[in-house]
Amino acid sequence: MSGQGPRSSVTILTSSYPRRDGDMAGHFVARLARELFDPSTTTVLRPWDHTTESAGDPPFSLFGETVIRLPCGPDVFYGAGAPVTLQRNLAIPRAVTALFRFLHTSSTHVPPDSNLVAHWMLPAGLAAWRLSRTKACRYQLVVHGSDAVLLDKLPLGHRLVERLCLDAEEVIAVSETVKERLLHRHKPVIRRKLVQNIRVCPMGVDRPMLPGESYEQSILWVGRMHEGKGGSLLLDALERLPDVFWPCHWLGDGPLMARWQKRADRLPGEHHFHGCLPNQEVLTFLARRPLVVFTSLEAEGQPVSLMEAMAHGCPVMVPGCQPFLQMIQDQRGAMVYTAADAEDLARTLRLALSRPETLEALGRVAHQRARAFSWPELTPRLRPPWSDRDAS
Repeated sequence: MSGQGPRSSVTILTSSYPRRDGDMAGHFVARLARELFDPSTTTVLRPWDHTTESAGDPPFSLFGETVIRLPCGPDVFYGAGAPVTLQRNLAIPRAVTALFRFLHTSSTHVPPDSNLVAHWMLPAGLAAWRLSRTKACRYQLVVHGSDAVLLDKLPLGHRLVERLCLDAEEVIAVSETVKERLLHRHKPVIRRKLVQNIRVCPMGVDRPMLPGESYEQSILWVGRMHEGKGGSLLLDALERLPDVFWPCHWLGDGPLMARWQKRADRLPGEHHFHGCLPNQEVLTFLARRPLVVFTSLEAEGQPVSLMEAMAHGCPVMVPGCQPFLQMIQDQRGAMVYTAADAEDLARTLRLALSRPETLEALGRVAHQRARAFSWPELTPRLRPPWSDRDAS
């Protein structure tokens, strides 16, 4: 690909795409592309790995695609979470190689003067910044959370954040928590400049009509089964409730799945570990409107599973920390327990399970609150700043 890129064309740079049907972040990126951009003038630049590529139509089949053949699978950046993976030095050489491959391929395939949308600061944001310097491209940067956590832990990560954010046309942070993570290490003068270029906009979900059937008396946990997601906290709480027999469904997989399953087998009641399910099957579980319990022990950019649960009218139970409190708005939208406190989670669970009518009311309020991050509400806010200028 060479020559002058028309200003109406868009190239999406992303390291996240539907690696499998249950990949919520990847589905969001694909959905955003379909909602905002014309397939005839949009190209998606993304990684590919034969161990994770799904069968059938590619996720961006309507768009032109340039596939980067990375020397490693996406689990270099995902797995137990990018910060954990890289801190343990498990994949640094491969990750660095993959980063340079992304930079080289984007430089080769993106025309000069292009419009870019970069999801995640590494590697896509860095590639977009480099293209803005070498090929006069302009870019919108979308920061999802794990990348902000990673750069915050690196010695000079804040300097890279400064450059990527200040040179972007605009930066979208998916929550106030992510925005603060981008800002907090900077001196006041730089912080003021960054604030002017960063705006908060959550990612979108579908919000179905709320049916009138009763709520299912069961507990649902959804997430990647590693230490940061805190599934062991729910097990600790259930050990304190030997007389509670609501069935508990666990959706997801990860390095701790076998260990958690062994612990659950020793508890009273039914525990079903379903593994990583296709997204439609996850939504089928949510449509039953169980009590969905969130136990994350790490800072999350934006818990998409919470958004999905609220959009389906599920009663939810969340730790009393950000961004969960920001998303529920107040305690009429969820039951809140002290973060990382198994004793308080057990007390809150006992109260919830003894008052099913309260759960039904919470589910209705959650469904109303989910309007704020439904696709019809958010699509206009996610449109890149140059789209209106080009249209005029």
